Amino acid sequence: MKGNGTFFVKFGNGKRQHGARPASSGEALYAACCLLPAALTACCLLRFTASCLLQIAADPKSKRMWVQEGDELVAVEGESTEGSKERFGQLVQALGDKPTVKLTFSRKKKGPVMVMFPDGSFRTSPRIAKLKRVAEAAGYESGCTCKTGLCGNCWFRDPSTGEIYVLPLNIPGVVPSLWRAAGEYGLRPGEGEYENWIPLRLERAPDAYEVAMEQENIRRSGINKRLEERGLEGI
Repeated sequence: MKGNGTFFVKFGNGKRQHGARPASSGEALYAACCLLPAALTACCLLRFTASCLLQIAADPKSKRMWVQEGDELVAVEGESTEGSKERFGQLVQALGDKPTVKLTFSRKKKGPVMVMFPDGSFRTSPRIAKLKRVAEAAGYESGCTCKTGLCGNCWFRDPSTGEIYVLPLNIPGVVPSLWRAAGEYGLRPGEGEYENWIPLRLERAPDAYEVAMEQENIRRSGINKRLEERGLEGI
């Protein structure tokens, strides 16, 4: 989802077999049904996605699926698009006055992640983008101005998982607690990856920030005490 409201739907390359194709190991199929005022448009998909995300925010256990940038449209009412925009146009025209349409999309498991912010703004983000940049692109004013995550405005929590995200440090494609636990050795390929079938919902977490700062102060005090015992300058 781009900041200017433009929505991009990708069509697969190559010839598709009739009907929705089976998902490969790196993607999965899902269906989305949305109301069409007259014809299928980008604005219609944007409204549908916004509606789905609002329902998910209100009820995290909701089974609603949304459409996001990078998804591949593979079928309309069970009829394959065959990877062709022209074929898609023909299928849409054949709908006539039908008020709803069932669209089948595929999404790469390691593709973009939908990020939702406390003010209701959202953004489809690359997996490795720093969340501070994602917030800026979504138009969300986080108040985070530091690069180290040491200010309270940087700290957020995903209420569905309890995971703590620090905007200038964390990315949407990796689970933060697993990344921190990996330490200097880092995560191995495939480890700690965030599932993009669930939007990353962020809420402010001032309590987590306060706890972290208390722990940091205790750590620094311990280091300074040991340094002083050796006649060295503290940190």
